[in-house]
Amino acid sequence: MLQNRFVPLGFLLASLFALSGGISVLAAVAIAHALNSRMPDHGLYDSYYFVHDWGFTFYVFGGFLVFALFYWLVPRVTGIRFRKVLAYLHWGTATMAALLALWSSLSVAFRDPPKRFIDYESSFEQLSMIAMLAEYVALLSLVIFAICIADAVFERIRRGKPL
Repeated sequence: MLQNRFVPLGFLLASLFALSGGISVLAAVAIAHALNSRMPDHGLYDSYYFVHDWGFTFYVFGGFLVFALFYWLVPRVTGIRFRKVLAYLHWGTATMAALLALWSSLSVAFRDPPKRFIDYESSFEQLSMIAMLAEYVALLSLVIFAICIADAVFERIRRGKPL
């Protein structure tokens, strides 16, 4: 069973990486936007991807902090212990889903997307498939999280201790 030392630390470090990555992405996109704004309406449709990527990193930051607090606080309050393999598998799939989603959205943003979704080229279809894969990996991560919780609760019940 997991003593809950490294999984919360992993989620905490991943959330700090997401925050610092969001700040560096913000700076890089702001510089690129300032250097490449040739058309007067360029900022109107490019700002959507700028805000989208910035907001996405904060969602990743918040989600990883919630998981870190859960893995750190629940065992101290309830005495439930999680299996190390399931907790690490949950952390790995959650991190992979976040990186896939961020990579696909940043790739679209840096390819100078068109103003309307109708005008999208077929080259963006691969990035859309990667974003869809990221959603499925995130769903798999949540299923692993639910299995981790259920396994810990059933193990505590099997040992004869009340919840």
